[in-house]
Amino acid sequence: MEREAQAPFLDPGVFAALITRAITACEHGDYKAAIADLTFALNTAPWNPDLLYNRGLVLEAAGRREEAISDYTRALRIAEADRAELLYRRGRCHLALGRIEDATCDIKAHLAAGESPYEDEIGDLLGIAPYRTAGPSAGATA
Repeated sequence: MEREAQAPFLDPGVFAALITRAITACEHGDYKAAIADLTFALNTAPWNPDLLYNRGLVLEAAGRREEAISDYTRALRIAEADRAELLYRRGRCHLALGRIEDATCDIKAHLAAGESPYEDEIGDLLGIAPYRTAGPSAGATA
């Protein structure tokens, strides 16, 4: 039975080792191996938003943006997912594919979620001034 074959991989140590191996493969530019490991892990935990996010990152790095969008979209359906991060990443993929309207929608939703570590990059990507200012000037007093 398929379920029995997957049971050993529910062990947290084996699961963590698989993720570590995928990260190492990605860092060495072996996207195919990283995607294979993350896909295997997703077969065990198909609704793990972190796995979907990480496979999306690898797919994006490998130039497979349509598939990355699919993973980011699946992860966005999961309550505990990092919505702002996923929207930013999906928006980047849309932008790279020339889907300006979809990219703008995702980036605006990302920015609406609160402060973003990507605000300067977003300005560069979209050719606009940064969305928010840094706040009061450093030398201001109350």
